[in-house]
Amino acid sequence: MRVVSALLGHEQVDLALRCLGSLLATSVEPLRLRLHDDGTLMPADVELLSARLADPILVTREEADDAVTPVLHGYPRLRRSREVSAYFLKLVDVMHFAGPELSYVDTDVLWLRRHRGLFQESPAVPTFMRDPDNAYHLRSWHLARYPRALTLHQRLNVGLMQLRTSVWDPD
Repeated sequence: MRVVSALLGHEQVDLALRCLGSLLATSVEPLRLRLHDDGTLMPADVELLSARLADPILVTREEADDAVTPVLHGYPRLRRSREVSAYFLKLVDVMHFAGPELSYVDTDVLWLRRHRGLFQESPAVPTFMRDPDNAYHLRSWHLARYPRALTLHQRLNVGLMQLRTSVWDPD
């Protein structure tokens, strides 16, 4: 059974129930969710998510901190970024717990049609959602400081992705 990861907190629970529920309901293949707590989930949230989303795997923020902190020992900037930004929880925590392959979906993607084969076994190339426009979480000085180091992919959206985790390099 394919495990699909998602990151969420208390504020996203209602939307996650609807959207992740729609993912499970519209998939022809059986899926199981791995939910990563951003540190704000309440016990009642966990109960509700477990009851309504077919008993997902829950990774608490404490579990993630315990597992990921030693891995980031040599990366102080990455460790600090993870402490203040949910983007880095997705980048680090979700990748760390995924195993050899990551299948991921954001909690605000609503599924309306039945689907098959959305997440493939051992994807040869990374798969991402595409946006109609470019939207980057960068400032102009990031590009000026590292003009050759940054390659920006056009219309990339990480709200849905699948990739081999071996492509992730913290350096």
